[in-house]
Amino acid sequence: MKKIFLILIFALSISPLTSQNKELITITNITPPPPPLIEYDWKQMIGFGCSSNGSLTALVKNYNLLLIKKKYKRICKNLKSNNKGKQFMSVLICDELTKRKLIKLSINQINLINKIKNSDKIVPVCSGCTSPEEVPLKVLLDTTNLHPIRERANSWLKNNSELWFKPRF
Repeated sequence: MKKIFLILIFALSISPLTSQNKELITITNITPPPPPLIEYDWKQMIGFGCSSNGSLTALVKNYNLLLIKKKYKRICKNLKSNNKGKQFMSVLICDELTKRKLIKLSINQINLINKIKNSDKIVPVCSGCTSPEEVPLKVLLDTTNLHPIRERANSWLKNNSELWFKPRF
């Protein structure tokens, strides 16, 4: 009788362990949480139609103002900025200003532009209401295989050129 009693106690003591193990197995099979959201530097963000309302980023608005005020030297000076978004915008606009013969770049500025055009440094970009992404400068500044942000930048330049580049009377 003692043996049966001991076997019964042993069997009952194992039963809770197996149910706990099943719970542990169930808990470990839960899908992990999504990775944390990437923190973007909004001061460097380039966008010509961001969020659901399709607005320009603050950086693009700032360059719009610089062009309206014809602050071309300031734009060229931003080629040396640590802000990669400013570098992108400055290269884009300096190329356009040079084509229009509104500025003449120094050899140092030309070399700096070429260095930026081949840079692997990352620029945060946004388009519409999708999540922002990070794109290397050399991809954004490639003129043979246009990135969608570069296409929007070209449209932005074309659509505003009369406002910025026409002589004032």
